[in-house]
Amino acid sequence: MSWRVLKFGGTSVTAAPLAAAGLVAAAARERRVAVVVSALAGVTDRLVALVGRARAGAADLDDDLAAIGELHRERARRLNGSAALCRSRFESELRSLRTALAEVRETGSPHAIARALAAGERLSAPLFAATLEAVAGRPVEVIDATELLVAAGSPEEAAPQLEATRQRSRRRLAGCLGPVVVPGFYAGAADGAPLLLGRGGSDTSATLLGAALAADRVEIWTDVDGAYDRDPRRFPEARLCPVLDFAAAEALARSGAKVLHAQAIAPARAAGTPIHLRNTFRPEAPGTVVGPRETVAVRKAA
Repeated sequence: MSWRVLKFGGTSVTAAPLAAAGLVAAAARERRVAVVVSALAGVTDRLVALVGRARAGAADLDDDLAAIGELHRERARRLNGSAALCRSRFESELRSLRTALAEVRETGSPHAIARALAAGERLSAPLFAATLEAVAGRPVEVIDATELLVAAGSPEEAAPQLEATRQRSRRRLAGCLGPVVVPGFYAGAADGAPLLLGRGGSDTSATLLGAALAADRVEIWTDVDGAYDRDPRRFPEARLCPVLDFAAAEALARSGAKVLHAQAIAPARAAGTPIHLRNTFRPEAPGTVVGPRETVAVRKAA
């Protein structure tokens, strides 16, 4: 049975977790599904601010840490039977975040910074998994990104390693029928240490995993209908692009389009894995398909 990878951004997992879970549950009826999630909306910005204060030597970070913790605990309380498990994961992750921030303050370690900034996705993943369990009525496993994805280079902006990811992810997921939920935005070094994937990191997580698993496609679910030829917020006459080949999508991304980052396209292009850009809030919209030139040509002809 083939894999499909679905990625949900911060707006989707914050404002429409039930709708997102419903989309995953539907996909999981026909194939194995891996879900990549971003941090809840606004959490990464809070973590960036916390890291900045820690680097500046600030010692009193308790109020900010408590606010992040309560944001996730409040959402967990809505999950009834799954709340206790979520809270256990949260407390463990918050302790790890506190330790990482202390190390940032004392040493400025780039590896500690990476661990701190990855906390948002690690807190978000069990929340979404619990929501998906309730909607799908079946067990959902949370798998840390370091167990599946491989990157190399700077801890704060590492380069994806497709072949190493292929080996690591297929070994870890052998016999797994899914669905699984994976925190986005970071991968693991050869030794398993978390490394951030830079701007658009969660999109890169999804396309890297999809390419490694030979997924039939990667779906990127956001709050817009797909890729436009220009910013629709600034240009009312902007047109939705129903199909784009990888080169055109990369050019659009480098021009400043925010739907998909250029780095995220590279793994999919290397493996020939189509990317489907969709709107969580308008799943009936056709979206944009990004793929190999020959695949796009067939869709255009149709």
